[in-house]
Amino acid sequence: MNIAIRLPNWIGDAVMATATLSTLRESFPAAEIIGVMKPNLVALFEAHPALDRIVPLEGVFQTAVRLRRLNVDWGLILPNAFSAAWLFFLAGIPRRVGYATEGRRLLLTDPLRYPADFRDHHNVENYLKIAAVAGAKIHVKRLFMPVDEERGRRLIPRHHPERPLVALNPGATFGPAKRWLPDRFAAVGDHLVEHFGAEVVILGGPGDVGTEQQIIDQMRQPAIRLSGKISLADLPSVIAQCTVFISNDTGPMHLAAAVRVPTLALFASTNPNWTAPYGDHHRVIYPKLVCSPCYQRECPLKSEPYACLRAISVEDVLQHVKTMLP
Repeated sequence: MNIAIRLPNWIGDAVMATATLSTLRESFPAAEIIGVMKPNLVALFEAHPALDRIVPLEGVFQTAVRLRRLNVDWGLILPNAFSAAWLFFLAGIPRRVGYATEGRRLLLTDPLRYPADFRDHHNVENYLKIAAVAGAKIHVKRLFMPVDEERGRRLIPRHHPERPLVALNPGATFGPAKRWLPDRFAAVGDHLVEHFGAEVVILGGPGDVGTEQQIIDQMRQPAIRLSGKISLADLPSVIAQCTVFISNDTGPMHLAAAVRVPTLALFASTNPNWTAPYGDHHRVIYPKLVCSPCYQRECPLKSEPYACLRAISVEDVLQHVKTMLP
């Protein structure tokens, strides 16, 4: 049996889909499992043990032709976009499973009802329901990303490897409504160095270098600066070296959960019921104001913008982190 799974486009959503990948591999050990994904995700998933083959998205018709040649039996469509279902329809996959959203019910052979409270259920669970339609047995629900421990250690220029390593992840590609304030990240970093003897590392993509600089400018203590310096493929291995991961609701937060690093997630404009770090060893701070969750990239309020982010205090964060450190 050949199974094609269309992974979500966002890094965090794709990482949440790793529970589905592992479930498919455990349920169908002899199947060829084909990951269909955006090209920027290929490096992150090419070493994933649940995947036998990766098909990058290179135009809908070109990708459909390639999938036709692979004789796929089941197509699992995790994104809710019309285009994702249209691709598998064009590829002639006999069984196509996904949620009946955006007028795509006719493109699916096995449509799942899209409930009104979809965002009140964790995305990991939502994805697993798609796999269950294909006959997968849901035994263990866990995220997984492979890591290279030795490479991860080499990529972090630590001065005190015997100390706890706490990561600050201040970015969020989606928009500023997800980003906690840089001066508060700086205050947390200083406190962890001064009172817990921790080393602090700041992580982020190329677009987060400016935010990292703001944090560095406001810190009294030194921090390891890695924003824009770590490839997406290496990021799980680097995160795996951390003792605690403090993060906005963003892709690296889910990578931290997937490599079993205790994670403190800061939620403001989004719903942790839907996208919190998955697992028992993580914490969430979510003020849940009257306007939350708004799911907006930028705060639409003029009178008190980003009140949800400002409602998360330095003391709130430190109260959680001190119970997460060894």
